[in-house]
Amino acid sequence: AKPIPLWVGGESEAASRRTALLGDGWLGGLSNPSSAGEAVLRIKVALTETGRVIDPDHYGVSLPFRIGRPDDPAVVAVRNRLQGRVKSLDSGVLPESFAIGTPAEITALLHRYVEAGISKFVMLPMVDDARDMLDQTALLAAEILPRIEDRQTSAV
Repeated sequence: AKPIPLWVGGESEAASRRTALLGDGWLGGLSNPSSAGEAVLRIKVALTETGRVIDPDHYGVSLPFRIGRPDDPAVVAVRNRLQGRVKSLDSGVLPESFAIGTPAEITALLHRYVEAGISKFVMLPMVDDARDMLDQTALLAAEILPRIEDRQTSAV
C-alpha cells in the first residue's frame, strides 16, 4: 500500500515547519506570487532542519480565475463573499492572488508564480452558473494552457 500524499497549506512559520516535517507538498490559498515564493523559500529552509526533501514540483497555489473583467458579476460576487477576510479587497483592489483579465494577462501572472517556485495550480473559475463554468473552463483549456505548456491534446 502506498501512503496518501499530504499537501499542507498556510504561509506562517508554523505552517512552513509543519510542511517540512510532514508534507509531501505545499498548496497555498489566495497567495500572490511574491508571498507564495516566500513561503516556498521558508519551507526549503525548514526542510534543511528536518533532513527531508519535497519534490521541487510539489509547490502549488489555488487561484481563482476569470477570463474577463474585474467588474464581471461573477467576480463581484466572489469579492463580496470574501470582503473582510482578504485585506486587499477591503480597499477595493483585487489582489494578484486572483487571475482576472485577458488570456495574455492571466498567462503572465502564471509565469510570475512559476518564477517564484510554483509548479502546480488549482484553477478555480469565478462563474455565475453551470454554463459559465463550462465556458470559463473551455477558455482556460483553449486560450491559457497552450501558452504555458507544450500539452498534446487528443479527443476523448
